[in-house]
Amino acid sequence: MYSMFSNVKTDREFSATTGLSKVEFYELVYEFEEVEAQQKAERLATAGRKEVLADGAERLFLVLHYMKNYPSYDVLGLSFGIDATTAERYVVYLLPIVAKTLRKLKCLPARKAEEIARLEELLGQTDKLLIDATERPVERPGDQDEQKGKYSGKKNAIR
Repeated sequence: MYSMFSNVKTDREFSATTGLSKVEFYELVYEFEEVEAQQKAERLATAGRKEVLADGAERLFLVLHYMKNYPSYDVLGLSFGIDATTAERYVVYLLPIVAKTLRKLKCLPARKAEEIARLEELLGQTDKLLIDATERPVERPGDQDEQKGKYSGKKNAIR
């Protein structure tokens, strides 16, 4: 059975497919497998399916590849020699395990800071700050007053 994981060898390839270097990936594999084993033990009574991807590193690779590239489940399945339904099942099952693993390693980013003091505390703990400044289009409101509130003041350069 073909799997993209078996063909990825270099740091560059690991970075392109998962966002991690080869060393970072294999350091995460150990913790991931530990958390996954705990999860499996908790649901052992209801388990019935045999793992298609038997290797924990390959399962972690699948979910990291999905998170970095967001392929469709059909493409993800083709990349790992499984069908789309199984690919979706793996993603749904593995995403919380990755989150638990990162929480355990204290690698999850802080998403909200309700108070200024908390924000200053979070900023004091890091030397890098990443801001997602992607612009998102806003649907034009029907109400004239709302339209004025949304208008940026820029004139349309297209004539």
